[in-house]
Amino acid sequence: MLTIREYQILNACADDVELFYAPFAEVNYGGQVFPRANGEGYAQYEDEKIWVVKVPAEEIVKDIVNLVLRRLLECWRLDEAKKEKYKVRNPDTTEFSIYQGYDCLTFEDHINRFGYGQHEFKTTEKGIAEILKPIYGEYDEKLGVV
Repeated sequence: MLTIREYQILNACADDVELFYAPFAEVNYGGQVFPRANGEGYAQYEDEKIWVVKVPAEEIVKDIVNLVLRRLLECWRLDEAKKEKYKVRNPDTTEFSIYQGYDCLTFEDHINRFGYGQHEFKTTEKGIAEILKPIYGEYDEKLGVV
């Protein structure tokens, strides 16, 4: 069974390929936070409250490593200079050391610090099948998704 954080990470990466910001924001902020300058119509804005990092990036990295090793999440390392990406099959936490102390509030913060990188994540078919199991309905209730 997944932990609630693992469930959040897989959900954050279920619809598309995502950068580290997506699972980090899902776990810490309940989803993406937007700059007010982006206009109306978004769920959460950076200026609507004081946003606190509840779960350090280093803990999210441990969850990501576990999910990749269990083949529930795919990961690629991006090489922007070469415009290439490499599948990361058996990572350990050192693979993601760049995120130590990570505290990006918005996607724009991530882009300003890391560019479009340094890793991409996508929930696998096995991961999708897992998060769709009825046993995770209690997580949705707890997270206020239902």
